[in-house]
Amino acid sequence: MTTRKICYIMPEYKAKTSKHYQHLLDFFDVLSRKAKLFVIAETGDPLEHEHSSYQYYLAKFRKKILSRIEIFLIILYLRIKGYKVFYSHYAYRTALIASFITRILGGRTYLWHCMCVKKMHKESKASIEMQEKLKQTLNKIQYIVTGSNFVAKLYEDFGEFDLSKVVVVPNWISLNRFDPNKYSKEEIRKELELPLNKKIVLFVHTLSSGKGAGYLPDIFHKMTLARDDLHFLVAGGLWDAEKDLTEYFKNGLDKYGLWDKVSWKGFVPNEVIQKYYLAADLFIMPSKFEGFSRVLLESMAMGTPFVATTGGGSILEYTSTMQQEFIIPPEDIDRFHNLCLNLLYDENKQKELSAHGLEWVKKYSIESVFPIFEERIMEGKHSFENPVFNDSSSS
Repeated sequence: MTTRKICYIMPEYKAKTSKHYQHLLDFFDVLSRKAKLFVIAETGDPLEHEHSSYQYYLAKFRKKILSRIEIFLIILYLRIKGYKVFYSHYAYRTALIASFITRILGGRTYLWHCMCVKKMHKESKASIEMQEKLKQTLNKIQYIVTGSNFVAKLYEDFGEFDLSKVVVVPNWISLNRFDPNKYSKEEIRKELELPLNKKIVLFVHTLSSGKGAGYLPDIFHKMTLARDDLHFLVAGGLWDAEKDLTEYFKNGLDKYGLWDKVSWKGFVPNEVIQKYYLAADLFIMPSKFEGFSRVLLESMAMGTPFVATTGGGSILEYTSTMQQEFIIPPEDIDRFHNLCLNLLYDENKQKELSAHGLEWVKKYSIESVFPIFEERIMEGKHSFENPVFNDSSSS
């Protein structure tokens, strides 16, 4: 039997990363048992997988020309060695190079890209130029992979290419790593220096406008006006591109006198983020736009109920009817704090949603999603339809 081969490309790998790339490493452990896997990281720290079942290559050059030559040679080498499937996770430059090679020598190149710039940014001159550049890039790559039907259909309009070029593969989560039974809520709160006798509300994301960070001071303030037994846990760092929003966030905490009620941890390594969910009584996600939110999967997997926005609409595709009772449109953010309070102090509903989320998230375990990845990417049986049966009436 011929060994299947796949090259998986990451834009960066850094030890203790706070980004979702840790989920890719979880996936590699499964993928490498099903195929011969070669991983390329464009930037980052050396991958510390001395006993790993897959090979990896960390790009050495940073200057644009030398870097492109280096990437071209390694992709060409792998193609000659029999690798026909190249899967790039947000690594545009390498995906372009791989697409060029696989078009000439045969094979398939995929780019995972689960966002639509047109929905996320104002129609400024700079934004329009960025959108046009992205559109040109996406059109040069053989296949675009995204997480939901909703986003797939946005690409058809945005990129002006046929849906036959778009493949849907949902995000996944390791239920072995995200396992609430491994931890004690009380011990985790002590470890994280959090109050034991407060209701804890968690936000996990980069502090950016797209993720709704600008809403946080007002949400926190309105909740504390109603209750005085609340504490807020923020696991997210600053985004250099939005320094004004960072100041707005800090000034908001100053304005409402919230600093003693907020534990701001900055960026937290994803390999330990599960502890933060377990420490919390409620997770909140007031995002303006989401493609396929891993943080909701993380929250469900740790049994933490959530209040969220629709993220523009995509979130409704992979959540249940029960969960959607606590999901509202981003433009209706004024209701957000009331939903949080209603859920936070309804113990029966919390327990119900916690148990439901633990069951629902099994649809998105690595073990459930891998056959979809195997069929649509490794075997090339493409489809843009959501492959996860989403009967919201049951889990």
